[in-house]
Order: sequence, then C-alpha cells, then structure tokens
Amino acid sequence: MEKSSPKNDVPPGCVEVIKIPASYHICKEHRMRPNLKKYDVLIRTGSIALTGSDIHVYENANRDIEGITLGHDATGFVDEIGCCVQNLHVGDRVVMESALSCGICDFCKQGLYNICTDLVYNGFLASHQSHPADLCHRLPDTISMEEGTLTQTLAMGCQACFKANITPTSNVLIIGSTPTAVSAAMCAAAIGAKKVIIAGTMVSSLEMINRDFGFNTIQFDPNALFGEVLEAVYKNFDGWPNCAINCAIAPMTMNLAVMALQPCSVCVLSECESECASFNALDVLMKNIRIIPSFRSANMFPTALTLMKSGRAPMHKFIAQIYPWNMLEEAFKCAQHESNTGLRKIIVNSTEGINIGRLLKKKVANYAV
Repeated sequence: MEKSSPKNDVPPGCVEVIKIPASYHICKEHRMRPNLKKYDVLIRTGSIALTGSDIHVYENANRDIEGITLGHDATGFVDEIGCCVQNLHVGDRVVMESALSCGICDFCKQGLYNICTDLVYNGFLASHQSHPADLCHRLPDTISMEEGTLTQTLAMGCQACFKANITPTSNVLIIGSTPTAVSAAMCAAAIGAKKVIIAGTMVSSLEMINRDFGFNTIQFDPNALFGEVLEAVYKNFDGWPNCAINCAIAPMTMNLAVMALQPCSVCVLSECESECASFNALDVLMKNIRIIPSFRSANMFPTALTLMKSGRAPMHKFIAQIYPWNMLEEAFKCAQHESNTGLRKIIVNSTEGINIGRLLKKKVANYAV
C-alpha cells in the first residue's frame, strides 16, 4: 500500500489536525503551530495506533471534548527542542506518554502521575504536536515506528504484573483476551512465572493468542457454570493459581478469580468489561485475597521498551494493517471492525516509511561540520 504524508498545502506556521465534528465524519483543520516551551519538544507525528477512545469519538463525535485531539498512542520525530531540553536531540525517534499530569498535586509528588486529578491527554492525530520532553522516550533502532505505538499497551500489562509481585513461583491466571491481557502474559513470562494461562470468552482471539504468542488458553462461555470453568482452570494449572490479573472485569470474571485463587493470593484489576461487578466478599475475606487496582501506567515505558527490544514482547504481531495518512476514513472503519471482532490494532502512518530520524541527525551533523 502506498504511504503518503500529510498534505503539503498546509500554510506556513500552521499544522494539520484531524477532527471528528460529527459521527463518522473526519475532517482536517489547519491550526497555528504549537508554541514550544523551554522543557518541551516539537514532535512531527510518525505513526498512530487507533485506540478505543479514537473509535468512540469516531462513532459519537467529539463535540463535547473540543479541545482534545485524537491519537493518544503514537510515535514521532523530534523536530525542535526547547532551550532547557538535554535528553533529546533533533531527529530522535520517540514514543510519547500522552497523559499530561499537573506535577504539583500530592499524587504527582509521589510519582503517581497516572492518577493525577487534573490529568489530560495530548493527542497526536496531527502533523505536529508539542509535548514535554520528559514524557518522550527514545525508540531503540530495532523497534519500528509502527510497533512503538503499542508501548502504552505493553506498559499497562507490565504495571499489572509488578502490582501482582509475580515471581518464578507464580501460577498466573490472566482473564480477558485483550492486548493488555496478552501484554501482561508476556511480561509475566519474561519475569519467569512458573505458568501463565489466559482465559476468555472470544474463541478467535484466544486462537490467535495461542497461535501467535504461544500461551495456553482456556475458553469459557459467559453463561457457563462456575464449576465447569473452575475444573478447566484446575486441570490446566494442575492445581490452583496464586495470582490473577483481570483484564475483563465483570461479575462473572470477578467471582471466577476469587473462587479459583489459592488462599493468600492476589487479584489485580486492570481493565473493565462492565462498570459494576458484584462478587462474594466473604470468599475474599476467608481466603485473605488481596485485590489491587492497576489503573493506566506510571514509569513503565522504559520497562516496556526494554522488553520489546529484547524480543520477549513481539508487539508487532498485534498490527492488523497499516494505512497512510490520506486513507484515514478506511483506517477508522477497519479499526472499528477490529475492535468488535478481535484484538489487533490499526496503524496510521503520517510520514513516509523511512528512517527520517537518522537522516535528520546526519543533517544536523553536517551543519556542525
């Protein structure tokens, strides 16, 4: 498929931004180039992974969130740097943590910027965007711009594993067949967990997980009797797990996790399938099960990038298709279909598929000479 960059008819001093003013209607607007603060960098967008929030806006429009741009999972090239930036250089390929925290509340001061009460998201479905330099992570040469867009997904899986304190003696039951669930499984395997099994309801997704990522899976019907599912869990683990990571929180899965776990185990809550989930609190008390939330991620990008660089987290296997910038309509339609049928991701490329970062570095070096 031919790739193309944003249109060259953008007026000087402006950038091209994608908006969805009405459901299923994508338009491009020209806005003034973002002002660069002294600790910021100007990012020229490279690749964007269309996420659930993007699809939600595509279906419902963003009339109620006018100030928020789309495309929170993205990579890009550093075009300019603020006067106080020292960790990045023009031409660097980077992946961005899109969540912007206030930096001054009690949570931020504790390093828990993922639960800042004033958190907002910077979107990169635009030709350029300014962003704090400390939230831009340099991509290793072995990680493509497209694969780099999935760093946030892996970071969420890593955080869930660290919250669970997984060790080589852990038998880990991961519930759900989402990319975050698979990411948690890959991190648990990298840590050296004794056994990792993914349980879920979607047959096609579980088949892909087994085929492409090599994890054993358990498929169960959402209306199945608990006894039937528990029997499958016990048989696959040759006993009961001592850790559960729930990436599909719902009444069924919460009760399943509580019943399947050994006493004094941990259950990490990572992603919701429904807003409310009732479960047997007496079981939790009598079995002394620790329930720990894992919301978003904080300080996990370096870990995720290290896993990807090592080859133990082949995130590129999640990529279903890559679209050029001038095929956004088709990209959103495909992403909508994938979100309903499987766990693969659609990527939009804003730039030509070449290592522009290396070329820019050469250009800067030539000027220095």
